[in-house]
Amino acid sequence: MQQESYLIKENDKEGVKKSNTGLNGYHSKDIRNLDNLPYLDRLMQQIFNCVSSIHQFNRKGEIQLENFWINICGEGSSNTPHIHSGMVYSGVFL
Repeated sequence: MQQESYLIKENDKEGVKKSNTGLNGYHSKDIRNLDNLPYLDRLMQQIFNCVSSIHQFNRKGEIQLENFWINICGEGSSNTPHIHSGMVYSGVFL
């Protein structure tokens, strides 16, 4: 997963500026295609399965993945506290 995350960064060095701070921080654009990212695809499937199980107990209706991105925080960088408005579920995988 780490190699795939750095591959995403290598293919899109600019990324986007969101909550990431510091010279070594990176935030990718939204990732729409996981076809060539087998480890990240497997992680997303596991996350989706877990959230689906939780969702069945708490909510009604369907769930869908709307956004997925990579943050890489190098030395001296971080992400500022923020809220994902309109999102029912969000999380971080370290």
